[in-house]
Amino acid sequence: MTAEAERDRLRTWADGRAALYPAAVAVGSKYEGLDEYRRLMDDKLRFGDEKYGPDSWGRHDMLAEAMAEMIDLGNYAYLKWRQLKVLQERLDADGQPRSLTGEDRLGVQPPQVGRT
Repeated sequence: MTAEAERDRLRTWADGRAALYPAAVAVGSKYEGLDEYRRLMDDKLRFGDEKYGPDSWGRHDMLAEAMAEMIDLGNYAYLKWRQLKVLQERLDADGQPRSLTGEDRLGVQPPQVGRT
């Protein structure tokens, strides 16, 4: 697939998704909270400096620590997925699958005639 075709596919997908989420339920900008996130990262760095020393990042095997963190993140991601799956099952009490169960792995649903 060419880059142009991929851009067109994503644009079409995004337009379809936007129709599912009216402005009344907008979640805001993806940049909301970015300053807070960066502040939390800075706080963690300062905490690490106080606890282990400012040069500790050079004295530890960062690859081994990163790999251990990735395993933790994988577990957290799985548990969040399970929570979302349970929520989805509760929301879809009529048995209509909304994502991850059909051909479209992105969860895009076909239009349903007669439903608003």
